[in-house]
Amino acid sequence: MVAGIFAGGMYLASVWGLGNLEKAVIESWMDYYYFALITISTVGLGDILPAGHMRAISGIAALTGFLIISCTAQYIYKTMSEQED
Repeated sequence: MVAGIFAGGMYLASVWGLGNLEKAVIESWMDYYYFALITISTVGLGDILPAGHMRAISGIAALTGFLIISCTAQYIYKTMSEQED
């Protein structure tokens, strides 16, 4: 769901001329979703590169993904630790 929100934001930023994704051809909305999902999961394959203001959106997406992953890991650790006691 978070990736979908960021993909929509990236698409709107591209339409409004605030930046774009650099790839040979951005064919569909799936390219935006793919980039958002890769960025949020902090994998960052590098096959699509952000340009212009899209770099700021990508940075926010990466930080959001990092927070989601770290908070989830902390919650799982806390839950498992309480079950052992």
